[in-house]
Amino acid sequence: MKNIDNFLDLGLKNDFSKIFNKINYKKPFLIQKLCIPYILDNFDILSIANTGSGKTAAFVIPIIDKINKNINYIQVLILSPTREIVIQTKHVIDTFSKYLKWINSLSIYGGKNFIMQKNDLKKIQHIIISTPGRLIDHINKKNIDLSKVSILVIDEFDEMFKMGFIEDIKKINSYIPKNRQTLLFSATLKNEIKLKVKSFVNLNKFKEIIINDKNNLSITQYYYIINSLKNKKDILVNFINNINYKTIIVFVNKKIDTINLYNFLKQFYNCYYISSDVSQFKREKIIKIFILQKYNNCILIATDIISRGLDIKNVDWIINFDFPNNKDIYIHRIGRTGRANNFGKSLSLIYYKNDIKILNELKKDNLKLINFKLDNIINNNIENKINNIYKYIIKKYLCNNLNDNNFIIKNDNLKKLFSLINIENYEKLSLILLDIIIDKKIFTYENVS
Repeated sequence: MKNIDNFLDLGLKNDFSKIFNKINYKKPFLIQKLCIPYILDNFDILSIANTGSGKTAAFVIPIIDKINKNINYIQVLILSPTREIVIQTKHVIDTFSKYLKWINSLSIYGGKNFIMQKNDLKKIQHIIISTPGRLIDHINKKNIDLSKVSILVIDEFDEMFKMGFIEDIKKINSYIPKNRQTLLFSATLKNEIKLKVKSFVNLNKFKEIIINDKNNLSITQYYYIINSLKNKKDILVNFINNINYKTIIVFVNKKIDTINLYNFLKQFYNCYYISSDVSQFKREKIIKIFILQKYNNCILIATDIISRGLDIKNVDWIINFDFPNNKDIYIHRIGRTGRANNFGKSLSLIYYKNDIKILNELKKDNLKLINFKLDNIINNNIENKINNIYKYIIKKYLCNNLNDNNFIIKNDNLKKLFSLINIENYEKLSLILLDIIIDKKIFTYENVS
């Protein structure tokens, strides 16, 4: 295989230069250099690469290039474990095929109108991106013909197997020609899964490409061991108040905690939450806000439903408010930052014994996790805590347009009182002290906007 220095060396027959220039895609990433020539040469591929390494484009670009515009049936089937990854992959396909007008692609997943999907399948579609369950629904209703598929892509295949999709994939596989090309991509891989997936490929023309460096140097990884759950939200707020950020993703382990943490953080920050309990329409709307970078200083609270496949640019911090239950989830979570040769940071709050166990396992895997000196922020941040309480009271009860520089605390004794009050008591505290603040005039406020 020859050396690849730029996209012209990849052997693509279509001209992608216009879209590459538009999205500032100057040079192929390593995973693309290694995979694209083999895919164009009809090899079956098993590829493992870090999240954010460009692996989606590593299969999207060559399959777009291989579409025969003179054949009007489904040529490529891409299977993904979650709706969010399906949506993300469809977005990548739309991006790279923007100036190749003859290519039609369709995403299929639950939560969308089944009849509308059925009608869309009657139209000319070259590429189908789908979750296994919804695809089988259409297969059972005879809404889709996969008999001429020439390329099968199984994205995040390790997650597919862990989620129990193996039987669904086997059923789908039975409707696809055996002589098709198979491309398997993921960010993590266990040996027992590796043995299973090899049954889907042609070992006579097969290439295994693994560049899975777990110690991703583009992400600075911190952890902080907390002594009490009572102060957990307090620690989070103090941390956020002392960092510069455009976007933060905060991960929790339970769906109910996305709501609880959102209700707390929305008092101080521009934030949203996503879990499987959020409607598909709302999830797509929220993800679009972050992908399109509509707001600065925005926080997304989420379960692991978005820990894979979601590509949001300029995520400065990943915060594991709840530490993940295994190493692979940790790798996928922090992979939402430091993407595409950019740099990012992560902070994990450690409390439970199981957290310590997984932390030690990550260290044994030579991940460079740094013990963060968060106490410096907490101990030196009493003034900031007081200011936050005042801001909250003023913003909620006195004025909707609050600027950080347009009020001044005047009562030193009240400062001391506030410094002893936990942040979680804002709501109760503000109701009790609102009248006192107004009557005693212990602050000055001018609307300077």
